[in-house]
Amino acid sequence: MHLLFQFSTRCTLPHAPQYNTESDLCRIYKWEDADYNSMNNYLSSVDWESMLMCNLTVDTLWIAFTEILQSAVDLYVPFYTVTQTDKFFHDNKRHKHPRYIRKAMS
Repeated sequence: MHLLFQFSTRCTLPHAPQYNTESDLCRIYKWEDADYNSMNNYLSSVDWESMLMCNLTVDTLWIAFTEILQSAVDLYVPFYTVTQTDKFFHDNKRHKHPRYIRKAMS
């Protein structure tokens, strides 16, 4: 028996960075340098059936799902860390996404 899950998501990324309130640190992901093939292999190796069977409520299922996705992102998308004091984030201008991201979002 094979299970196939296919879904699409549409995410709105915040224009302002999200800070950890304890340390005022923020991760900036470099999506253009991500290793999507390895991320795909990682997500393909997840036992999704067990995850579905062990999380009996929508809330716990969502938490488990997002934790798996975040693990994949942390493993395969390079990032750098900035602080609130960095000049880059004191600029009140909206961040403009690269053209290929704007095209994908439209």
